[in-house]
Amino acid sequence: MYKFICKLLLMLGFTVFSACSSKFENDFKQGCRGWGGSSGFCRCTYKQVEQHYGKDRLAQVGEGHALLPNDWSETLQHAGQQCSSKL
Repeated sequence: MYKFICKLLLMLGFTVFSACSSKFENDFKQGCRGWGGSSGFCRCTYKQVEQHYGKDRLAQVGEGHALLPNDWSETLQHAGQQCSSKL
């Protein structure tokens, strides 16, 4: 699971810069599923990340008006671990 989360972090970091608000969420989930995550896992992970940063902040990042937060990798990894334990 650790390797999966690391790969997910790298891929999502690249996906974020080309996405916009609703496209950001779709790209996030599509990228997550592309790395082998179930729909439920990817949906859960996105919700956790969205709760942490807020919709507006993620929209700004997706639109290119803000950079990824400094704690992005740690937050994403923590969200993935929480969702893994729930599912």
